[in-house]
Amino acid sequence: MGIEQVLKAFYIDLPAATFRKAPLVGQFFWTVIPFLEKLPWILDAQRADPTEHRIIQGEVRAVNPTDFRPKSRLPIKVLQLRETEEFLVQRSKKRLAVVVAGEWTVFDDVAALLRQRGQHHLQESSVIVAPLYGVESPEHSGGFPPMMTAKIQSLQYRQFFHCPRNGSIREGVLRLDRLQAVRPHHLSLEPIQIALHPEALAVLLTMIRGLFGAPPDETFIALRDILRETLPV
Repeated sequence: MGIEQVLKAFYIDLPAATFRKAPLVGQFFWTVIPFLEKLPWILDAQRADPTEHRIIQGEVRAVNPTDFRPKSRLPIKVLQLRETEEFLVQRSKKRLAVVVAGEWTVFDDVAALLRQRGQHHLQESSVIVAPLYGVESPEHSGGFPPMMTAKIQSLQYRQFFHCPRNGSIREGVLRLDRLQAVRPHHLSLEPIQIALHPEALAVLLTMIRGLFGAPPDETFIALRDILRETLPV
């Protein structure tokens, strides 16, 4: 037995007129999620022509101890690299993800000051998402194996949350160890009309609070213990 058998419902359909207006906590979106590499890869770029800002040449390589330090290189306008910055290269994949945070404190008077100073990044709109990864199936051999999936369904992992199949959502696992900040834009955050049911969302948010050191929730602990007893020996 898994968490989805305990809850009254796992998903809700959002209103067609509003689901695209603003990201909601618990809502599913398609977004680009980078792979987490053991070492960052960078594009070690130089101008191909000393007089040209848009044509570059270079190599993709793993980061080394000399990177992210001042270098004697000509500036490349299209990359907008500052003296101690590097251009990261990442493999990425478009995945479904759930918004888990995105309601930040914003002061209008500060926004005016930041506009004058060109520091929009100090008070910007962004959301944090938990990406969905697949489970093992005949069509997807690289997903979570059945032994892990059964334990995830029973809340035995701190960092994994199981999502059952439902229409446009395939069965998968939300990875809380891969939380990602995303800027809301129609090209980077594509909403769908489905969200987690409040009961399922409450369990997920309890797990996230636990990851950041919140005291154990007694109701969650009791639920996890009950589900553990249903696991095959």
